[in-house]
Amino acid sequence: MNLVSQHKYRRVFIDGLEPFAREAIDPERITRFVSALLNALRDQHITTLVTEQTHTLFGPDLHASIKGMEAIFDNIILLRFVELHGRLRHLLSILKMRDSDNDPFLRELIISSRGLRVQEAHAVLEGMVTGLPRHHPAHEEAAPPKPPRSKSPRPSRSPGRRPRKPGGHR
Repeated sequence: MNLVSQHKYRRVFIDGLEPFAREAIDPERITRFVSALLNALRDQHITTLVTEQTHTLFGPDLHASIKGMEAIFDNIILLRFVELHGRLRHLLSILKMRDSDNDPFLRELIISSRGLRVQEAHAVLEGMVTGLPRHHPAHEEAAPPKPPRSKSPRPSRSPGRRPRKPGGHR
């Protein structure tokens, strides 16, 4: 906390809870320690981001390294690998947002040289959190509304001209 105050940091990133679990003399005290640390940072108006790596990259089982941790965090975002249509993808889901509504749909996170992009929801798939997605056409009616698009004026067409097909030539 002294370094945080001394340097006037506004954000702190704790890259992994695993060392806390691995090095703890008394595992029962870890949750209370992390809670006290987060509360001290919050009292200083410091935003804290904490990561936790799962031990299983693929498959239906997810286990947190420290029991009860989910209760002390305000927000929990799950980033998970899934194989879908022969491609490894990143699945993003919001598990918890304290004092706020959140989007319950699962979305793909694209990480590229152009930055991060969150895709539309995969509403016709189920089992994605387990890492074992499968089609379920009966759920198509549960698809989320598409985000509103900007209302840019479309150029008018001359009467009698047909619209161009994408990638086509006249």
